Amino acid sequence: MSRTPVREALIRLEAEGLLELMPRRGARIIGVKQSDLKDVYEILEVLLPVAVAGAARSGVDGEQSAFLEGLIRQLERAADDKSAERWLEADDQFHLALTSLHGNMRLYKQMRDLLDQIFRPRTVLAKLREQMPVEPAYHWALLNAVDDLRPEDAADRVLQNLRANRDGFDDMFERCGLKVI
Repeated sequence: MSRTPVREALIRLEAEGLLELMPRRGARIIGVKQSDLKDVYEILEVLLPVAVAGAARSGVDGEQSAFLEGLIRQLERAADDKSAERWLEADDQFHLALTSLHGNMRLYKQMRDLLDQIFRPRTVLAKLREQMPVEPAYHWALLNAVDDLRPEDAADRVLQNLRANRDGFDDMFERCGLKVI
């Protein structure tokens, strides 16, 4: 394999703030600070309500609803198995699927990039909490709001969830004395 694709990938990761390239020494993964997590959640609190409200305005067909229900069932199984990584993967897929129903692919790409940036710290913090970040009942209620064409309700639910998660992460940083994840 050529070094060029690897070098390009490292440069992209550096541009995203995920690692630091050190000339003639390699690369170092950069930890995520509490302020980094807050910054991402601040953006998510603007974008995700717009995305789910747009999905609720457009409505979902039976196939899309079944797909979203399947993702919620994956969340339930991951919660039963106490698998934080599987739970977070399904949670991200659920929110990205709703975002894609909005129809704005730039919004979708931004959401995907933001969720990728905080996947690792969310996983670590979920494991420290020893519980899943959110009960699947939230996801069922959000899906019902989208299915029932209630955009304001969908936006409010997702915003409350994001704020609760952000506050929970702040609490974990403080309780555990974390500076960087």
